[in-house]
Amino acid sequence: MTITLSEQYPLGKLFLPRVPFAVVVTGQREPFPERPVLFALRQLPQGSRILVGDCPTGVDQMVAKVCEHLNRPFIKFDAYWSCDDYARSTGHACQVNVEPGEDDAVHPRHLGSPHGRPAGPARNRRMLRAAEGKEGDQVITLAFHDDLDASRGTKDCVRQSLKAGHMTMLVTSDERWVHVLAVS
Repeated sequence: MTITLSEQYPLGKLFLPRVPFAVVVTGQREPFPERPVLFALRQLPQGSRILVGDCPTGVDQMVAKVCEHLNRPFIKFDAYWSCDDYARSTGHACQVNVEPGEDDAVHPRHLGSPHGRPAGPARNRRMLRAAEGKEGDQVITLAFHDDLDASRGTKDCVRQSLKAGHMTMLVTSDERWVHVLAVS
């Protein structure tokens, strides 16, 4: 699946539906300026559901800060990097399934979902499923990243969003354009 640029709009003139919708936000872990995040989120209709990861740096942190500034509710999604993360986030014990002779500290599994490196893509799937959860809600994915080609996590979320048929947009820190993405 190749991600391509379909259209682009000036950041301040982003065309979005005027009815509330679900917004999955993804982005780089490195610091990202507040201004493009503020411009994009300010244009969302009141009542839109904003879903974002819980990385303590980069875009996730900036989105939480901007949502609080705009008095917009948002839902954070943890990545379960370990059984401890799962237990802390959900309040449930992590069920570890291991083959005989395997060390459960090396091969933790929760309900068939691997922890560790696959935790990020699993979180992306959970965010997209939660966004799709309300009947009739349109889902839009906003990706804030300066180098999507070099990305693993943000690019994964963009791919999953496009595969599901959701409108997916890329916002870079240059503060000028929103790029509508497509697959080819």
